[in-house]
Amino acid sequence: MSVGSSLAAARRERKLTVDDLSAGTKIRPHLIRAIEADDFAACGGDVYARGHVRSLARALGLAPEPFLEEMASAQVGGSRPIRAPAMDPSLVIKERRVAPRWTMAMAVILGIIACLAALRLIVPSGGDSNKAVERQPIQQPSGQPYVRPSTSGPSPSSGVAVSFTVTGSRCWLSVIGSDGVVKIADVLRQGQTKGFSDHRKLSVVVGNVGAVQIAVNGQAVTVSGATGSVKRFVVRANDPLAAFGDSTQAAGAHARAPAA
Repeated sequence: MSVGSSLAAARRERKLTVDDLSAGTKIRPHLIRAIEADDFAACGGDVYARGHVRSLARALGLAPEPFLEEMASAQVGGSRPIRAPAMDPSLVIKERRVAPRWTMAMAVILGIIACLAALRLIVPSGGDSNKAVERQPIQQPSGQPYVRPSTSGPSPSSGVAVSFTVTGSRCWLSVIGSDGVVKIADVLRQGQTKGFSDHRKLSVVVGNVGAVQIAVNGQAVTVSGATGSVKRFVVRANDPLAAFGDSTQAAGAHARAPAA
């Protein structure tokens, strides 16, 4: 009996199926069927064929040496030599067609990197000039304190702006915007000026109101109150001066209004 037929007979004698033998040896079922038919070409070469036969023999409880000797003598005699499968020509053609695509892709990527590197040599000069403009100090009119508008709200033309200049020793100031965000809650000292704006309203609490000058939308106002007194008011965009009631009047033209 040949190698394949001997292995098949031993498998049937032990009442094992091809799938049972495949599970025990990890050899695919179609390879086992080919080996049992003495077709070793699908094994991929002489070394792999011998290894599969050795594993099948041991799984069936047989000594593998007689089977390996039979395979060797069968090859010497020229009957059914074991050959490695030929390479599929379609695979070679496919690889040759795909390779240029990768080459072209790499060339495109390198071109993009070169363009970006050249662009970086040009952009920094423009970026530095923009930064230089941003760092220039803000000019203000001579003799008037500058009040920086709040960045959280729009310009006074579309809302309300209030500035505070401390003329006395010090005062406590709290300003809350329409969104509920506290813009300031701190003690201001003599000579300090703070300005705030909002698109709807500003809720203000001033401690020691007699020591502070107030301007609404650039117009100075006079708030009645003794030194040390506390004033609470809400300045609204639609009618800002109404917040101060009868105790407030617009200052005359001779009064200097802090910039808002």
